[in-house]
Order: sequence, then structure tokens, then C-alpha cells
Amino acid sequence: MTTRSVRNLGLAALPFWLVAAGYGARELIVTDVGDDWELPYAVFATALPIAAALTLAFVAAATGTAGRSVWRSIGLGVGALGAFVGAVAAWAVPIWSALLAVGLGLLAARSDGPLRRPLGVLAAGPAVGFVTQFAAPALGAGEDVAAGLAIVVAAAIVPAGLGSALRSLVTPDRAGVAASHPR
Repeated sequence: MTTRSVRNLGLAALPFWLVAAGYGARELIVTDVGDDWELPYAVFATALPIAAALTLAFVAAATGTAGRSVWRSIGLGVGALGAFVGAVAAWAVPIWSALLAVGLGLLAARSDGPLRRPLGVLAAGPAVGFVTQFAAPALGAGEDVAAGLAIVVAAAIVPAGLGSALRSLVTPDRAGVAASHPR
């Protein structure tokens, strides 16, 4: 797969993560939804698995040169399970965020060179969302606020990791450039 195709996978995931973050923000802002929750939730439940699947495809393609290790395969499988849970039960934030965090974390750990840190940030999004889901109620927030906050946190950190990974795909390694161009 060409660098351009890999980059396009990452770029395609960004708007879906932003839609998911928008839903989380709506959950924080709108307190009395009444019967008007179906359409926003349907949009979120559609955007979340698409975002997760495109992100996993991007990471799989970007780390394709790292080899076909068992840990990479496990990371892709666990991440795909997280995307599936997000498709079936988007409301189960702790489950899909934990599975995505573990899957993306394994893929980040198995990556090499300049992609390791950006993919670590990418994996941190769902991980921090998972922690937020449980920390917010412990700090006195309600369950609805905790879920909205967890979605916002998870879905807002992932685009930062995607952007950083996209940048590292198109920016040459500075050490390699310095070594190949002596002063």
C-alpha cells in the first residue's frame, strides 16, 4: 500500500472521530433530552465503528512493514473486537474503549521508528476514555456526565494521535536526513 493510500485511511477516520466527540459533547451540554436522543445516538453509533475500523486499517497499513508478528495480529484482533462492540453497543463505553486501547497499544508497541510515539498517543485516547468513565463518578459526576466525558476524551485524543502519525508518515526521519546530508 502506498504512503498516500495509508494517509488517506487516516484522514478518512478523522471526521468520524469528530462526530463521536460531538456526541459526547452533546451529552455533557444537553441535560434534558426527553425523546430526542434517538437520532444523535444513531449518528454516534454509526460513526464510532466506522472511525474505529478506519483507524485500525490505518494503523495496520502504517505498521505493515513491522512484520507479521503474533502480537501485531493479537492487537489487530482485539482492536477489531473493540470496533465490533462499538457497532453493536456504542453505549458500552468502557468495553469498546478498553478493547480499542489494548489493541492499539499492542500495535503501537510492535511498531518501529517514528510511528511508535504517535501510535502510543492514538492508543491513549481510548485508554484515557476508559479511565474517565470510572474516575468521573468517583469524583462526584453523574453517570450521564461520565459517559459523555469519556466519549469526548477518547474521541478527542485519537485525532491528535492520528494527526501525529500522519505527520510522521510524510516527514522524513530527521536523524536519517542529518546522516545523509553532512554539513
